[in-house]
Amino acid sequence: MTLFQIIAVMLTFAAAGGYINYRYMRLPATIGNMVFALLVSLLAIALNKVGWLDLHEASAFIGGIDFPA
Repeated sequence: MTLFQIIAVMLTFAAAGGYINYRYMRLPATIGNMVFALLVSLLAIALNKVGWLDLHEASAFIGGIDFPA
């Protein structure tokens, strides 16, 4: 996946999570987005362990970010 595709997928999941939270869960926006992000992350990790999803490029991209800067 390219950088553009990774960002597009992340934005799509964030929008879907916001909609699901607004429509069904009715949690405060920040908490609902965090819960949805946690569930998607756990699902991605599980799919990576099974071998259905390759997270190597995404983890390399995240690892290359200098967060303190």
